[in-house]
Amino acid sequence: MATKKQRRRREKDQRHDWEVVYVDDAGNEIESPAEASPAGKPAARTAKAQAPRGRGGRPLRELQPPSLPRALKWAGGFAVAMFVFTSTAGKGTVLTSFVTSLVYGVMFVPLFYFMHRVQYRAYVRMRDRAAAKKS
Repeated sequence: MATKKQRRRREKDQRHDWEVVYVDDAGNEIESPAEASPAGKPAARTAKAQAPRGRGGRPLRELQPPSLPRALKWAGGFAVAMFVFTSTAGKGTVLTSFVTSLVYGVMFVPLFYFMHRVQYRAYVRMRDRAAAKKS
């Protein structure tokens, strides 16, 4: 949802009638470059305009297919966070915290891979549905 400041700016922009004027070196008004395109063809759409849109109207972020190195990176981050948590909140020794976080990190590698696979499949389904709607 837009903030109050963003809503006010949008309302202000819609209140005023803006017109883009192109001026040559002599100070004379000329046609816009889009109107002066050869053979009356419209200007090409930008890559941003062609990107598939999500529910909020923003372009969807391109998801990468699931991979083992990314799952290892996520599990490593989780293991570090687990070590910090167990070493500060737990009553055991540092070695116990390390072993516990290592075991959880190894156990979570397949879980993170599965999670990324589910996300990627959902993304592909959504992208294909959006492409089918446009066709």
